[in-house]
Amino acid sequence: MNWVRLIALSVSASLFFSCGQKLPVVTWTEGEPDGGNTVHCFTISPASALGEDWEIWFSQITGNTDALEGSGALIEQVQGNAYRIYPNPEATPGDTVKILYRSIPLKRNCWAPEGFVLRNSKGQYPLEARYNFLVTEEQLPEKTWRKPDFSTPGHPLAYRGYMLDVSRNFTPKDEVIRLLDTLAAYRVNYFQFHFADDEGWRLEVEGIPELTSVGAFHALPTMGPDGKWQELTALQPSYDGCADRNDTRSLANGYYTKAEFIEIIQHAKELGITVIPEIDTPGHSRAAIISMEAYCRRTGDDSMRLRIDDDPSVYVTAQGYNDNILPVDRESVYTFLYRVWDYVIDIYREADVPLPVIHIGGDEVPRGVWAWSDNPTAMRSYYIGRMADYAASRGVKIAGWQEIVQGLDEESFAKLKEVLFGINCWKRVSTEMIADMRERGIPIIISDAKYTYADQAYSSAKTELGHSWAGYISPELTYEYTPDLGEGVLGIQVQFFAETLRNTSEIYYHTFPKMLGIFDLAWNGRYYYYDTDGNQRD
Repeated sequence: MNWVRLIALSVSASLFFSCGQKLPVVTWTEGEPDGGNTVHCFTISPASALGEDWEIWFSQITGNTDALEGSGALIEQVQGNAYRIYPNPEATPGDTVKILYRSIPLKRNCWAPEGFVLRNSKGQYPLEARYNFLVTEEQLPEKTWRKPDFSTPGHPLAYRGYMLDVSRNFTPKDEVIRLLDTLAAYRVNYFQFHFADDEGWRLEVEGIPELTSVGAFHALPTMGPDGKWQELTALQPSYDGCADRNDTRSLANGYYTKAEFIEIIQHAKELGITVIPEIDTPGHSRAAIISMEAYCRRTGDDSMRLRIDDDPSVYVTAQGYNDNILPVDRESVYTFLYRVWDYVIDIYREADVPLPVIHIGGDEVPRGVWAWSDNPTAMRSYYIGRMADYAASRGVKIAGWQEIVQGLDEESFAKLKEVLFGINCWKRVSTEMIADMRERGIPIIISDAKYTYADQAYSSAKTELGHSWAGYISPELTYEYTPDLGEGVLGIQVQFFAETLRNTSEIYYHTFPKMLGIFDLAWNGRYYYYDTDGNQRD
């Protein structure tokens, strides 16, 4: 957690203090690691300020939260990264609520719980949060590094890409324009626009207002008569814990109007950049699913409903969701997707901007989905076949993450190949894998998480921002990357997923200088770098 974020939280809470509302303060204390587990601590004080029927919501990137016996309150993971603290009826009353809970050791300070919101019988209030982090030595890379010599002109690859996730956290239009200007200077010519995922739908779609009126904002859910949490007017709090749909400072809220989207794609065209819209399906579809439930309630029209009742499927995604997969054997799914595709195609036509490809995502569909089907394994092939047929009918190609070519029957695979622009290979990008894709005639965009995911932290220093599930990425690492760029490889792409983004300046922090080696590789094709002894190597 950096100081900018801590100050923002404190200012938000102080606004309520200035109105005379006495509020408790949440203090989070990091526990000492003990093997693969540790015991962290919440203290909430004064307890007398919690009010009646209280609960505190917060966001946390990862980790289980098993409250120890005797804690003053209990913790529940509601869905994904949304958690709730609520009273323990067996606890002894006092003026401080103390909660000890078992979880994993904290790898990065920015993964600590945040976005605390108190809800009681009188209303809801953001709370001030204070942090007691362990003091650790900064672990920084020991390598030395020099910028390679680019005096000899290189031979650029055809595809030099950058992917921006605006779903998990939003990047406003003016900031996207600014980023495109910067990327153009580094010879980027494709911009993958990841605007639909579990945590947000960010493009206005005329005729389906709920996609943004519900799917682009966040608020606390309410308990329904069936004992289940309901998200009726907004999505549950996301990564920063924002629970106020009117909070314009939080990147949890926001979307692009049609006019703003047209301005973005037209500006990109002027820069020589093709914008590839990504509508991530059939997984990562929670924002669309919940938004269309609201659409059905308002209109009584269930022809585009994306959820089925009494779904027996049991699964948990990598992000902790159990309700984000489209029921791809239902015609309503295709009624919805075809309508959205047609809308996007019309936007590009109105803007006089070519649309060569739509990215369908296709990644991270877990086991256990589609349990109502007699043949769940065939559902993926059916889905890909339907979308390939529609792409062919509309004259556009399909891109996707590498999962879209896996596990398909022969007929669906043949249909996909007819309209396939390329796949983003993001995990286990080995020479053998590339050779296999090449043999199958599948165009590849190298998107190796170990080298091209800008959201991975620079180093293991706990004060660094970002993730580390794929490893740490330093500037020298990206210069050392030497992938197979031969036949069948369209090019290479930098990815920025926005779970840890709290202000848009962090996009630049994560990208520069971390990804300069990838941009240089994309433009020059090959380059020299220096080892730690100062020797130049190919």
